[in-house]
Amino acid sequence: MPQLDAQYADVKARSTAHEAKLTALADIDKRRSEASRTLQQHKRDLAGLGDPEERHATLRAEMAALYKERSVCLVEQCETLTEQSGGLLSVEMRRGLGLRAVEEKFRGMVAGSGLRSDRLGPMFEELRKETDPITTWDTRSNRARDASSQRSRG
Repeated sequence: MPQLDAQYADVKARSTAHEAKLTALADIDKRRSEASRTLQQHKRDLAGLGDPEERHATLRAEMAALYKERSVCLVEQCETLTEQSGGLLSVEMRRGLGLRAVEEKFRGMVAGSGLRSDRLGPMFEELRKETDPITTWDTRSNRARDASSQRSRG
């Protein structure tokens, strides 16, 4: 009987060790399931946000269209005012006059970046002559951003 008691005690000890391992495994599985549910929820939330770069591009295009429409309205108002004054007033809209402040701010932003400042003057002069400077600016800045990201990847 003592041998049977010893065997029983041994089996009981092993059973307790297995039970502890099974409990630990169940706890790990529970945490894994929770992590998986959280990850799936984060993926759904992220998908719900959409593509921020695409949204930004869409909003920039809408803004450019609104600025263009605004410019057309201002030109029409200038013409109307000139006509209504019977030629006493000559009202015209001149483009690019507000670019000086933008140029100065841009120069300050890129100072020390390695961007050649001698190219900025001609670039802003060209923008002042453009009929659609916002679209031109967006096109150029997108090209510069694309080139910069290609250089950083390559």
